Order: sequence, then structure tokens, then C-alpha cells
Amino acid sequence: MNEKIKCKGCTKDFDFPIESEQSYKLNDLFKNNMFQSITQPNGNLTVIRTLAHLWNSTSFMFHPQVNIFESKSRKPSTDIDIFCISDGHLIIGEAKHNSKAFFNDSNKSLDSLVKIAKTILPDKIILSCSIDEHDRLNRAKKYLEHYFNNCEFKPEIDPLILPNPNDLDLFNYFHNV
Repeated sequence: MNEKIKCKGCTKDFDFPIESEQSYKLNDLFKNNMFQSITQPNGNLTVIRTLAHLWNSTSFMFHPQVNIFESKSRKPSTDIDIFCISDGHLIIGEAKHNSKAFFNDSNKSLDSLVKIAKTILPDKIILSCSIDEHDRLNRAKKYLEHYFNNCEFKPEIDPLILPNPNDLDLFNYFHNV
């Protein structure tokens, strides 16, 4: 083989050996977004696992996290963790590793989700977490239902508790790749 290969990571050219033992390394961007530390999963892990759960449909398209900007602002005011179409239904949602985080900053993430939903009218709103402390996931669902109670538009609100990622030993797998 007389071709140069350009590495997408470091952008350097290199010769591909004729009889090489191929191996692949998990992209650091992906690996670093899975865990904040050895013991603390990142919220992005919950997003990825939620999308994987929704992927079991006939048709599925998703968009990575969508930042929402207020007019004339250079900094996002909020974001949408889950933004996908599954079997023709528009789904938006919020994913937290621990359900208590839904109520951080005076319920900011839930209030933002309501505001976005009233604008784009999704078929379903999903709330997902890996750890549900004191039934806060259902409290978050009831919080959202309260805001849509008197509206003509009522999306389905679906709480989802994901299996604990530690059961899957993801950190050790990705950390040793």
C-alpha cells in the first residue's frame, strides 16, 4: 500500500503498514463525555442511554443537544437534551443522572422544557434518569402535567428510569480502551 492516511485526531499523515494489526481506540471526546470523574457519570451518559432506549422503533432520527438562544443573546439560555423523531412522533426531553437535578435552580430545566414544548408542540416529553431519589421523577412528571392541565395541547409525558450505568461497568470498559 502506497497511500498516506490522514489521522482525524491529530491531522498528521502516516503510512498504513502492509501487515498491520488493526485496532481502534474510542474517541476521547466521546469517552470524556461519559464520566465527570471515576465515580461520577456525566449527564451526557444519560442522554446517550435514553436515545439508545428510544432507538428501538421502526424509524428513528435524532439531533444532538440543541442549544436555545434568546433573541440577540450570544449565550444559550437553555438546551434540549432529547430531540428526536421516533415512529413519526416528535419527542423532546430532559435527561439527568439523578432525578433530584430536575429541581435544581428553581426548576429551571423543567420550566424551560414547558416553554419549549408550548412553542414546538411535541407529541411526547420524556424525562429520564438513572437514579430516582424519593420518587422525584414522578414529581417532575406531575410538575409538567400541571402546566399543560388547562392547555388544549397536552403532550404525553413519559418518565423513564434507566438501569444504573454502574451495572453495565461502562466506566471500566471505556477507561481501559
